[in-house]
Amino acid sequence: MAPPEEAAAPKRRASTLASHDLVDTGITFASGAAYGLTTVAVGQPFDTVKTVVQSRGGGSVEAARRVVAESGLLRGLYRGSVPLVVGGTFMRSAQFGCNDLGRDAIRASGAPRVKLFGVVDSHVVFGGMCGGLGRAIVEGPTEFFKIRQQLASGWAARDALSGLGARTERRRAEARWSGSRVERKPVG
Repeated sequence: MAPPEEAAAPKRRASTLASHDLVDTGITFASGAAYGLTTVAVGQPFDTVKTVVQSRGGGSVEAARRVVAESGLLRGLYRGSVPLVVGGTFMRSAQFGCNDLGRDAIRASGAPRVKLFGVVDSHVVFGGMCGGLGRAIVEGPTEFFKIRQQLASGWAARDALSGLGARTERRRAEARWSGSRVERKPVG
């Protein structure tokens, strides 16, 4: 006999991923997007001040005053928010949507459900891993560009790959010809 939660589960679990309800998926992605926008609207001023304190030192009140004096209230405290509005919207949307799709895919695959430590559902864990991967793909470059704008420093698209072990083709060729390891130069 199936456990009560399995018996009460919707018939959708038995469906294949191909017949996944697009309306539910759209709602999940839209919920993530709304969460991303809200996070930026509320948290960006605090994040800007924190980033300035970490890079230039001093206290948070002093940093906030400096940012407002340099760029004005809204423009200063929301410095770097454009990449985060776009990226954060996609980041949270990808997180929510990939979680939903991953969880539904593993349920539809017929993989056994295991309760880890008698509490944590393995299908939920898999969905969470899919959501984390979806978010990470968007979050890395988004954070790079946001921080560069918060610190009012320039950037180039190739700089987003810095620190990821990726090299531009020119640097690869230089490394091949010199026969030595290419030294990393600090960004900024």
